[in-house]
Amino acid sequence: MALDQRPRGILSEADRRYLRNPDEYSKQAGYERRQAIIDRTHEALHDFSLLVSELDEDSRHRAFEDRDLENKDHTINVLSSAFAFLYLGITDTVEPADLAKDAFESMVGQGIKKAYLQRGESVRNVTVDIEVETGPPIEQLREQDELHLFEIFQMIEAGELPADEATELMNEILQERSDEVLGDDFQGAAASFPVDLFAPLFESEDDSNEAGIYDPTEEFED
Repeated sequence: MALDQRPRGILSEADRRYLRNPDEYSKQAGYERRQAIIDRTHEALHDFSLLVSELDEDSRHRAFEDRDLENKDHTINVLSSAFAFLYLGITDTVEPADLAKDAFESMVGQGIKKAYLQRGESVRNVTVDIEVETGPPIEQLREQDELHLFEIFQMIEAGELPADEATELMNEILQERSDEVLGDDFQGAAASFPVDLFAPLFESEDDSNEAGIYDPTEEFED
């Protein structure tokens, strides 16, 4: 079963095909498909309050279970994209823009409180503190002669580094450390990283990790 043939979620099979290949659609067909995606996404956001209050614990657990892993990623590994989408939407919407991060922190805190209340526990306080230190735009990283390891990973995650270039850059690092190089089947996607291969690279990046640099291999830990 191909990725586009997964059972329907928020997105239908046609929605997924459109988002991956929008240039294959006419202007009118593209507009109609986008509008359908917008409408269903909007309604899905409003469904979450009902899911929180009415979906029983066993059903919720089963919804998060992994299944059919030949055709999709581990569920736990795609949840960061759910938070990314919420953060993008909130920071796109909240005005003034400098208050958007505070709004997100508040919403996360309220969500955590609701989760505890749903489980029958009272909540005295929830503290959420998100600190973001941005670097240069991704497009500027492409112009640099030498990239740090975490920058390579971020370019791959941002879809700005093709698989062949990613393989070449990663193999240069692996060869310098006398580690096994990547094969031709490397796809350049964060979810495809072989954890046991890349974890040693980050273990040697002590300075970066101490500085709070994101380590993508953490998503794969059990």
